[in-house]
Amino acid sequence: MVILIVSSNEIMIFILLLLAFFIELRKLIIRQTNKFKNELKLEITKEVTREVIEDLKKKQKHS
Repeated sequence: MVILIVSSNEIMIFILLLLAFFIELRKLIIRQTNKFKNELKLEITKEVTREVIEDLKKKQKHS
């Protein structure tokens, strides 16, 4: 069994680095999620617009 002898300063630095890593990871996940949501909204908007245009064309033909 290996016993690591580290000072409390090293432990604090390690904990802070770990905390910084998880904060950055969280920011990245939020950014990617927002990007995905925006792309999804854009696709939905395009689809709805396409359907509205098709409906308008059908109505014009029947008029």
